[in-house]
Amino acid sequence: MKRIFILMSAMLLLFSGCEKETAEGKRYEVERLLDDGKFSEALDELKDCGDGSFSDDECHLNRGVAYFGLADYDLIYMGEDLYDAYSDDANESVQSRNVMSIIIDRFKNEEIEQGIAEFKTVLTLNNHTSLDCNQHQFKNLSIYPQQSCLAINPILLLEMLDSESSDDLKSVDLEDIIAMERTVRGVIPNISSDDMASILSGDTSSVEPRSQFELDVTECIINKDTAPEVCSESQLSIPQYISDYNEYKIWRVSNSNFTTLKLTIDSEGRDAIALVKEDSYINSNGASCSSSDYHSSYDGSCFPEPTNDTLASKSVDKLNSDEEFLNSVAMMVNVGDDEKSSDEQVESFKTDVCGSSDCNFTESNLVNYFRGN
Repeated sequence: MKRIFILMSAMLLLFSGCEKETAEGKRYEVERLLDDGKFSEALDELKDCGDGSFSDDECHLNRGVAYFGLADYDLIYMGEDLYDAYSDDANESVQSRNVMSIIIDRFKNEEIEQGIAEFKTVLTLNNHTSLDCNQHQFKNLSIYPQQSCLAINPILLLEMLDSESSDDLKSVDLEDIIAMERTVRGVIPNISSDDMASILSGDTSSVEPRSQFELDVTECIINKDTAPEVCSESQLSIPQYISDYNEYKIWRVSNSNFTTLKLTIDSEGRDAIALVKEDSYINSNGASCSSSDYHSSYDGSCFPEPTNDTLASKSVDKLNSDEEFLNSVAMMVNVGDDEKSSDEQVESFKTDVCGSSDCNFTESNLVNYFRGN
């Protein structure tokens, strides 16, 4: 893979760089604030994109830059790190996992999501969507959509540094990757980026024992009524129902090293896995309790706070019904695989998860994939 720069320095500068002799005072000020890393102040100056200081797309572009800046995200460093990870002499699966780990580590806070929304607004204002953020169409985009695509699509960024990458028509939507990341994090709170990358690639050979345990417990809960042997095969206790919280049931499961509580919610007569928040615990009254309270008893008096999503609603249903979401996840899992087209990557991912390219995703087969089975 040859490193090419194709004027990346110009494309990776996310603010407009307007000509100073024609810029108004506000434009000077915003550029200065962005240059100085004063991103909150820049956002204050950019509250009203309709005041005439900027074009609408330029204003939203700068807002996206400011939000990414608040998240301490630097696109140039990201490109360098992705290239270095992918250029490593390790085998392809390790390269892909390293690239995925970098992406997951950088894109995981609220400011990133706010920035993505601003960059997508730029695309909308120019009659584009994130589907246009692919290598095939990139050269036909005007400068602001180009900059927005590079910001929200790290795979495109990597491809632009790779002279041998395929000129594919498909793209990755970073929001889809974040949704998949949130799914795993909702099953395994406080998981590391490295473990997350390994799990998303279906290789758990090097993950922390606690992460593997949480996955095994999730599969145990899913199958507790129809195939309880799944629990014993993983050396787990039979799930013990210990209490309710509103519409949720709380279950306790242990092995010789760990104990955890899992929440389920009724969905068409079955117990669907509820996703939980990181580092957030509550009691039956909904009041906060501490991590030490939770880990000291596992009696249901303190338990992980549920989100509004289930494993099915956050990912499984979308994998079955949303082609763009499926494509984004498949391309992320197979990042760097230059031998497969995007369609082949989707087929490969589906086969890895559920056995064939025309099957349906379920909670069980998706968790089994995460477990490395």
